Amino acid sequence: MPAGWERWARSTLTPVVDWRRELTSLTRRVAASVAGARDYSYARPSRRSASTPGVVLPAMRQPRPPRAALVVDTSGSVTDEMLARVHAETAAVLRRSHGGGVQVIACDAAASEARLVRRVQDVVIVGGGGTDLRVGVAAAAALRPAVDLVIVATDGDTPWPDAPPRENPTATYAVLLLDGERAGVPAWMRTIAVPRRPDDR
Repeated sequence: MPAGWERWARSTLTPVVDWRRELTSLTRRVAASVAGARDYSYARPSRRSASTPGVVLPAMRQPRPPRAALVVDTSGSVTDEMLARVHAETAAVLRRSHGGGVQVIACDAAASEARLVRRVQDVVIVGGGGTDLRVGVAAAAALRPAVDLVIVATDGDTPWPDAPPRENPTATYAVLLLDGERAGVPAWMRTIAVPRRPDDR
């Protein structure tokens, strides 16, 4: 088969997902579920329930900014180009945090202390050794108050946790693979792959 036909078939038959749009959609959904519409909730009964004996009235759910954590793989295998992508996507997540900021954790074989940033210029990247992002995910899950979204930015060359952390199992966990698809990411984590080739979307 001529090479031109082969390239056409590959580009036509293989679906290509815009990873930027997918990450944007994920952060918007989490933000909407936390800080979106006001709604009634039975989690805390209304104070007006005292005036209606035997009937529990719902209270209004108060919106708040979503809380997010970004675990950045700073091991030696992560290139400067990959870290530049992390900075760009951090700016997008910050815009959707509605002023709440993002907890950033740099991680190679050990996790740094979480740093709350409200501007992308405040992101500090430290590390450069081996890779074990399990400690970074555990550090993000242990944050208090608990976060709603944990994004792990990595090239994927790391061991992964077998199950959602017990400290925060209800958060949304996503992996931003900075060097294309990589096997081994657990099914309970949402995977968003950045294509290797710059001409890919």
